[in-house]
Amino acid sequence: MIRIDFSLRNPLKYRPWQNIWQRAWSVSAHRTLEVCIDHYAYDIVSFELDLGWRGSDHAGPSFGLRLFGLGFNISLPDNRHWNYATNSWEPS
Repeated sequence: MIRIDFSLRNPLKYRPWQNIWQRAWSVSAHRTLEVCIDHYAYDIVSFELDLGWRGSDHAGPSFGLRLFGLGFNISLPDNRHWNYATNSWEPS
């Protein structure tokens, strides 16, 4: 698993998180493509890249970029939950 996360925040500005647009498409039996545009005033600049395909609930690659609060996120999560005792996906 590779994860890179960077953010530069403005602690003086407060405004709640706001979802502007969101869509999801089923691409396989267990994967969904999700695209979201949102606004979060705390973030001046942020970047996130996660390439984890397994090992946690709803694992899957994701990418997010935010400039002056306006953010774009795309992800391909698995719809199943992870069983930590057996180190595998729980049966559907």
